[in-house]
Amino acid sequence: MIKSEFVNLKISMKTFINLIFLFLTVPSFANSIVENKITEAEDYLTVNPAQSLILLDSIYDKERFSDEQLIRWHLIRMRAAVPTNQLDKLSESLETVFQYKHHSYFKAHLTSFLSGSGIYLRKKQFLDDAKKSLECAYKYAQNEKQRLTLTNSLALVSRQQSDYDSARLLYKKARALAVETNRESIIAMIDNNLGMIEFDVGNLKEAEAYYRKALKGYQLIDKRSGVVTASINLLFSFLLQDKLFDYQRLYSPTATLTLAFPNQSKQSLLYWVHQRYMQLQGGKVTSKIIQKLKDAYANLEDIKVKIHIYKYLADDMNISLKAPENKANQEFNRPWFVAVKQCDWVLN
Repeated sequence: MIKSEFVNLKISMKTFINLIFLFLTVPSFANSIVENKITEAEDYLTVNPAQSLILLDSIYDKERFSDEQLIRWHLIRMRAAVPTNQLDKLSESLETVFQYKHHSYFKAHLTSFLSGSGIYLRKKQFLDDAKKSLECAYKYAQNEKQRLTLTNSLALVSRQQSDYDSARLLYKKARALAVETNRESIIAMIDNNLGMIEFDVGNLKEAEAYYRKALKGYQLIDKRSGVVTASINLLFSFLLQDKLFDYQRLYSPTATLTLAFPNQSKQSLLYWVHQRYMQLQGGKVTSKIIQKLKDAYANLEDIKVKIHIYKYLADDMNISLKAPENKANQEFNRPWFVAVKQCDWVLN
């Protein structure tokens, strides 16, 4: 009897020790899982940013994050929100991370947060404030790659302001440096954006040439968001030049990629372009299609793209649209933006 009780006691003590060990190691194990998921989300940023967002959203216990983990989570979320055009997520993350503007991890990635701010403001048509944010980001840029990306972003703002001479100058300066330093992704991005400028001013042949170079560059580095963007732009240029054979060859792979890519604005643009193509092929634009086109028009995030639809497609399809409203002079006034306008961080 005594021996049996002793054995039971040994088992109980062993179980107790294991439980204590498990209790002590579970937080570390859980933290390791979180770190792995955040890292995996970061790894997907180039090839599939939508998957990055899915992975980030699958982490439920963010209240247990350290400050650094929380800032990093939002940084990756911002970087994934831009190519997928999820501006609500971008805005939410900006609101959160600037509460940590004095944290060392925030300061270490200050340029990225300021760049994200500039992109958000440009897309929301706060163009003067977008420029301030991007110029501040350039002030704190830590390497040539960041300066190249920011130069491209500043050129995008100039394009939105219809200052095409400044935009071209910035793009061509950046492209020369990108070629010199072998930055394939930035070269493709600049080629696409140069194409958009030529498209804006009606130089469709030149626009097509830039879009072709951009698409080839994006395909070489397997950047899905870039392939989608350049392909749709090419389709639009083909359509307006009556290059319908080229259109037919490119449409199917572009549609497959675009419908699988969670960017509603890109999907809406493709829908407009393809419905015009279908009309040219003898298809009827029904009242149901017209309503879907009007809904798609509301989903377009770039005012220049809306202008292109309004100018090149709507009348020929007998669709009445509201002219795009230019809100370029509005001022952004969220509390967190005060620090951006001051642009006075002490990093060391």
